[in-house]
Amino acid sequence: MGSRLVSIARSMKRHDISARSTHLEKMYPLKLRRMKKGNTGLTLNSRGGFNSCQLPVTSYQLPVTSYWRILHWRLETSLLTTNILIAIVLLCCFFVQSVGAQELDAPNQKQIAKIEYYIGTTPVEETTEQLNILRNQTVVYVGDVLSRYAIGQSIKALYATQQYSQIQVYTQDRSGSLVLTYHLTPFAHIEQIVLSGIPENEVKNAIERTIRSRTGEKYVPTIAKADGQRIREVCQTYGYFDAQVRVPDALTEAGALTYQITVGDASTIKELQFQDNAILSDNTLKEVCNFSRDFPIYNKSAVDSDVLSMLALYHKSNYPTATITTIFIPETGILQFHVNEGKEVRINFFSDAGELPLSLQDAFREDIVSLINTTASSIWERRIKSYFKAEGYHDTTVDEEILDASSIRLTINPGTRYVVKGITFSGNRAFSEAQLKREITMKPIGGFLRNLQADIARLLFQREQRRFFYEPKLDTDIHRLKILYGKAGYPNVLITTRLDKQNPNNRRIGEVVIHLTVIEEHKEMIHRCDISGNTALGTATLLKRLQRELPLPQPNASLARKAYGDAILKAYHEIGYIDAVVSNAYILETVAPVFQVTGNFSGPLAEGNLPPKIRTEFERHNLTLTGVGIAAYIGNRWSLQDIEGNPRYTLIQKTPDVPLAGFQTSPAESLPSVPHLEVYEHGVLHLTVETEGEQVVFGTFYFQGDTDVVKQHVLQREVAHLEEKLWTSEKLNSALQNLYGSGLFRSVQYERLAQSTRGTGSAQASEVMNAAVLRPRKINDVLIQVEKQKPRTYSVSSGYSFAEGFRGTLGLTDSNFLFNRNIRGRARARLGWRDELGYLFDATLTEPWLIGRTRGSLQVLAKKLEVDDNVRALQGSFILSRNVFESHHLDLRYSYRDLDQPVPPMQSLPAVRVGLPNPYGQSPFSTTVSSVRLSWTYDNRERYLNPTGGMLNDLTVEYAGGFLQGEISFIKTTTDTRYYQQLIGGLVLATGVRFGITTGLRSNRRAELISFERFWAGGGTTVRGYAERSLGPRDSTGIHRGDVQFIFNTELRFPIYWMVRGAFFFDAGNVWGSLADINTTQPLPTSVGAGLYFDLGALTAGVDYAIPLVSTPGALDPTRAFHVRLGSTF
Repeated sequence: MGSRLVSIARSMKRHDISARSTHLEKMYPLKLRRMKKGNTGLTLNSRGGFNSCQLPVTSYQLPVTSYWRILHWRLETSLLTTNILIAIVLLCCFFVQSVGAQELDAPNQKQIAKIEYYIGTTPVEETTEQLNILRNQTVVYVGDVLSRYAIGQSIKALYATQQYSQIQVYTQDRSGSLVLTYHLTPFAHIEQIVLSGIPENEVKNAIERTIRSRTGEKYVPTIAKADGQRIREVCQTYGYFDAQVRVPDALTEAGALTYQITVGDASTIKELQFQDNAILSDNTLKEVCNFSRDFPIYNKSAVDSDVLSMLALYHKSNYPTATITTIFIPETGILQFHVNEGKEVRINFFSDAGELPLSLQDAFREDIVSLINTTASSIWERRIKSYFKAEGYHDTTVDEEILDASSIRLTINPGTRYVVKGITFSGNRAFSEAQLKREITMKPIGGFLRNLQADIARLLFQREQRRFFYEPKLDTDIHRLKILYGKAGYPNVLITTRLDKQNPNNRRIGEVVIHLTVIEEHKEMIHRCDISGNTALGTATLLKRLQRELPLPQPNASLARKAYGDAILKAYHEIGYIDAVVSNAYILETVAPVFQVTGNFSGPLAEGNLPPKIRTEFERHNLTLTGVGIAAYIGNRWSLQDIEGNPRYTLIQKTPDVPLAGFQTSPAESLPSVPHLEVYEHGVLHLTVETEGEQVVFGTFYFQGDTDVVKQHVLQREVAHLEEKLWTSEKLNSALQNLYGSGLFRSVQYERLAQSTRGTGSAQASEVMNAAVLRPRKINDVLIQVEKQKPRTYSVSSGYSFAEGFRGTLGLTDSNFLFNRNIRGRARARLGWRDELGYLFDATLTEPWLIGRTRGSLQVLAKKLEVDDNVRALQGSFILSRNVFESHHLDLRYSYRDLDQPVPPMQSLPAVRVGLPNPYGQSPFSTTVSSVRLSWTYDNRERYLNPTGGMLNDLTVEYAGGFLQGEISFIKTTTDTRYYQQLIGGLVLATGVRFGITTGLRSNRRAELISFERFWAGGGTTVRGYAERSLGPRDSTGIHRGDVQFIFNTELRFPIYWMVRGAFFFDAGNVWGSLADINTTQPLPTSVGAGLYFDLGALTAGVDYAIPLVSTPGALDPTRAFHVRLGSTF
């Protein structure tokens, strides 16, 4: 301490700096640096990974030169007075520091009149967003008194952004006012890394993998210097021990970082020397050195490979603890191998069930040798037993015998393996034994499903499913059971195990019966919530919300308690209190009575009756008695419980002469003078609003990063509607998701900029806000950081379906196609073959903000696909679409189609005389369709590709012809409803209903529509078990089509093993020519079947087998009983 103060004194004497400079030097290592006239510069050396920071401030003179000179002389004259002088210096320093602090706060201290920012040599203009961002990142403002501490905090905040390599701060006196200037030097970015002087080979590749500097990242000189050392180390590992690396001090003007490398001559291995090896000869060791024995250029990784080969040879020779180190002498080319052979370890195996097979012994020995590769034999036994325990063995024994100073014998009995014969439970009341068995992963051997799972695992994955008993797996299952009980309100459940191992006749595989004893104790329930600490939201409002979202009672589980707290936080967040903090505490039984009733009620309570006076008090205290009755009593204590036996209230009758049952009254305690009944409550969740904070609204949004890829208004339009609105995470996340969904950025992150409270005069409007209470609002600006990605993406896909045959698709998407306005372009080409070549070509332009948030798209396409009966279609469409509410979507589309059908409708052909050729058989039928289609979609499915819950509703109405012109006119209505419900044990019930009807307009109501505008049924996505598009009547072209469609599908999907899942399904449906053609006396085509498929998350693939239940002429095809499943069927 004394030497530190003397150093400070000498520094102050030498440089004559102020007390405030001394205080700052204690915080940061400072050095004086003379700046331009009128300024004093202090350089701050950062320890946080930055180069340096200059903090120049105006100097303050203090006339203490003679004082420090005398003090310094006295310190050097007498060692005996050192401690006294240290105390004097300490007091003086504190005094000077206090004077400096008073001087800083003195009224005549000048205030900051202006703050300027320079990035590089360019000043930051007043009208730019960058200026506002910098102002929010610093804590020094115009009008503040100059403070070194505030400037230091500002420098830290600017460095924390990791955008600047050096920060300098100046103060200047201009016309009697202080101007504070920040000079920020941004990090340079590496545009190219050049490794000069080294050819393209594995050495260069290794260097490129090793260096930390990367193209496109910031240039940090310290990292570049360290890379020079890394390059030298890489060169040495490849034999270039004289390599020299010159690292530049800065990047080139083009942003290139060039490492000038001079590798020199490579060192060659000329001689191998083996030292201290006695068990294995030099020639034996040299024989396994596949690299070094050929005397090549030195390569460390290859030499290490030779060392591993020699160690493997020692392991086979029963020397598992052998070690080998290498030394290479570049000048002579001698490679030395220093061998420490360790001790010989002989491993013998025996078993109570007989001798182990030799192949099994060899496998065990090889594994054990790798475990005991340490010379500390004290840990060998533990490692060996852990190894056999992991393999399913029990009661393993290891005997160690020291044969001599260099030899040890290990005699190992692996023990016995057990299979689980049965699992029993006792003491369980909350859950049945079947429910508990479903929760655990360890299953008894045998049973149809267990054998089926084992067979599938063996066939599909070429491995045997583990069937032996493993104690770690049992511990995991017990933990799963405790979680299950905890969710049900038994947080203190105790589960004990007892293993009944049976191994008659000392067989290698025994049987074990697992007995699990469950001690459930009492169930803890949350019957009532109590809220405190809330002022912005009323208690009644919060309780009403809790009851609506989480109806009571609920089990006392950690997730349930958190859910109640989150519900309150959500209510606060909805009105802008995003800094609110809520804690919870569960009260099993209240310590103090919730109320008391004067009188003695022992008589009616003992008879099971609750007197009206007590009921009135319950109502007065808003405590419910619904579903509660007197269940039991002990002495003068009565328990009111619900129908499930959970305690709700405890009633204690206190009288002057009778002490409490079960309690001893000490002489110091006095019994109550008046008889009364005390009521205690059970199961209360106390929710405390620790802090509400201030109501926060969105301020100004700033963007930083790769903002030049798009026009500024494209970014602002996503957030402009939020400014001056209540801050909610839902609104902000939605805006960020929209930015990310633009396809321009790979990363979108936000930072909440701190701001002081701004008085607004009125509270933000809210349904749950007390309008009479005016609260100040805190406006927080938001900084959004965006990182660009390539806007252009390509996609290639291929597949097969019975409806379309083989097909391949090539797609190109550009998220910023025109004018940097996020106008998206997409082009797609598809070719397929079933009976003939089919194709699809389409191009789409989309403006995401055509009318507000309504997207507008223009699409042109040409197609001729098998699924559309090979009708050639040329189409142009204009589409308006919008997400209306959460999960709701509207789509309005106008389309004009020019269609060519190979075969004309029969009724449109003129009569042809018998015997003459039909000229119309070779002429295509052409028509045009002009239509408007309106679609509404509701989709809240969980997992879009393979749903496990939720619903999809789709309703579409299309109007064609009439005033829209076109040669074909009709009205088509379709509905598609799908519902998914997750059941117990991973079961998912999926149900789908599709209905469609098409009618002609009044002018041509009976005219037949072109074929592919009609409906079809039959096949893998409608009614399985029937050939593709084989149900219903034939139209004039001979194709099964109709104007009315009904399809019903239901599936029970279940897990089998790992990613393998199965399904049982029922399908029914048909198409009819019109509503009048529906005959209710004829059965619908129906089928049942089963499917097996892989659930890969983003993709499901498998096969379905269906059995038709109703015979339909021409629709049955034995070869089509199997249907390929790609994705979910519906």
